[in-house]
Amino acid sequence: MGAGYGVLRVSPDKGGALRFALNVRGGNFHMRELSGVIRNGEARLENDVDSKLPCIVTFKSQNNGIAVAAQHQGTCSGYCGVRAQFE
Repeated sequence: MGAGYGVLRVSPDKGGALRFALNVRGGNFHMRELSGVIRNGEARLENDVDSKLPCIVTFKSQNNGIAVAAQHQGTCSGYCGVRAQFE
């Protein structure tokens, strides 16, 4: 199996927010797709696993790019294929 990769696209949105689209392919060719609006460094997405705990994706600027992570492990799993991750 080869290494996976991802593409993050960020563009301006209304009210100073940013819109993002993240497409990831795992080393096993399973896909993950996320999209939404970033406000104050995070995006809140609906969560099929637990409606009380949303999928919260954080975005932090780094010297070599942007670090993308889930705030709570497992809450964003509904957006993935098997073993596909975006972190």
